[in-house]
Order: sequence, then C-alpha cells, then structure tokens
Amino acid sequence: MKLVLVAALAAMALVFGCGGSSKHLTGIQVYPVLPSISSDQQVQFSIVGFYSDGTQQTLNSSQGQWSSSNTSIAMIDGNGLATSVGPQGSSTIAVTADSMTNSTVLSVAEPVLTVEFLGSGSGTVVSTPAGLDCAGSCAVPFLPGSITLAAKPTRLFGGWQGCDSVSGLTCTVDLVGSRIVLVAFN
Repeated sequence: MKLVLVAALAAMALVFGCGGSSKHLTGIQVYPVLPSISSDQQVQFSIVGFYSDGTQQTLNSSQGQWSSSNTSIAMIDGNGLATSVGPQGSSTIAVTADSMTNSTVLSVAEPVLTVEFLGSGSGTVVSTPAGLDCAGSCAVPFLPGSITLAAKPTRLFGGWQGCDSVSGLTCTVDLVGSRIVLVAFN
C-alpha cells in the first residue's frame, strides 16, 4: 500500500512539475538582428530560446510561425528563409514560437557595385547603364542586371578582377547582390 502511494505521488510530481527542477522557455529572439540585404538575395533567420535557468538554445526554425509585414519587399518561408522580392524598402520579420513573439526589421537595398582602383597609374571607369563615372575608387547602387564597365587609362591598363567576363578594356558584371571589382592602371 505504501509503495503504491509513493509511486502515485512520484507520478503526480512528474506530471505537475512538483519536486523537481524544470526549466521553461521565458523568451525568444530572432537572429540576425536588423539584417540588410540586396534585392534578389536571401537571409536565413533563426530563433534563440531563453530559459528560466539562464541558459539559451537555438531552436529549430521550423518550430516557429514566420511572417513578413510587407510581402512586396520580402517573403519568408516556414523555415525562416527570407527572400527579397522588391527593389528596396523594409519589412518586419516576425516569429511566434511557444506563444511568444519576437521580430526584427529586414532592410532591402539596391545592390552596390564597388570599383577599387589599383596600381600606380591613373584612369577612369564608366558604366553602361549610366551611373558610375569614377577617377578613383567608388561605390554606386544599381538595379540588378548586367553592368558593363569601360576602363579609360591615361597610360597603361593593368587589367580587371572580379568580373563575370572581360574583353579588352571592358568588364561585364551580372549584378544580383553587391559586388566588388578591381581595376588596375599602371
């Protein structure tokens, strides 16, 4: 009889959480915090859970219900993968897990093409479509697409790096996300 009573009390303690130390989820946080991406890029979000015993743990992203406040800027799937669909703007990305909600703002900007000048010579670089006309290192935002850069050396041309294709003094870049291209003048 005593053994049955002790077993029943132990079972109740397990069911109702009495007599043991049980940690429970006290809060969640979305990571990364305040990310910024170019149009047509993706970012993977994750959920970190904070527990009553002071520990934290990364939760499975599919455990949350994800949402985007502005689906014309960014869409998010059930696993926390956000894809930018608009050229620029922001969207609040929210997740609810275990009845708790947290959010962050995802900024989407036009991709930036950076041209860095190398070498001891000088020259200029211009773009088609228009927008970039530099006599030294510069960075310019463009809509995604094909950008052709033309080098105009004052003396000797040293070459390009970081292009998708090169033909003489021209460099072509398929701009999907921000990129860096190097040009050398000797």
